[in-house]
Amino acid sequence: QEVLDIINNKYVDTVYADSMSQEAIDGMLAHLDPHSYFILASDREEMNEDLDGNFEGIGVEFQILNDTVNVVNVLAGGPSDKAGLLVGDQFIKVNDSLVAGNGITGEKIKKMLKGPGASVAHLSMLRDHALKNFDVARGSIPLPALDAAYMLNRESGYIRINKFSRTTYQELLGALQKLLKQSMKKLV
Repeated sequence: QEVLDIINNKYVDTVYADSMSQEAIDGMLAHLDPHSYFILASDREEMNEDLDGNFEGIGVEFQILNDTVNVVNVLAGGPSDKAGLLVGDQFIKVNDSLVAGNGITGEKIKKMLKGPGASVAHLSMLRDHALKNFDVARGSIPLPALDAAYMLNRESGYIRINKFSRTTYQELLGALQKLLKQSMKKLV
């Protein structure tokens, strides 16, 4: 910080302290282990969701095709499933904002769909060429740490961990118990 202050006050040209600070931080962290990194304040909330193992949202996966947000998965038992959304539905509006045909990005639609638990997202969706309206109460959407847990053969089990979060340990214990009940003796 002292060096940045001196440069700011004494350097002959204008300097951009924010970008210099970020480059200095990146340079310092490059000399540490590969698991050390700096999280910008703007990215903190999304990072915490990953670590917490859940977030507040409507429970759909989507893909943007031809400037239209398409539902590609509805989380079973989640808020969207309870409200009646189906795979193939297309987003037209979220609350009062048009999201079809206006260059919507994945980040923008995510921000619109996430929100405090029990708050309501008013959705206008296109289904089979007909406009349908849904009110979806946001809820806690789990972000599982395990992708898979099953028996490979009569004695070998397989567990795939996709990330480490607050829920990883409990998920792993549950998967191990399930596989041990199936006579697992080896684990991949």
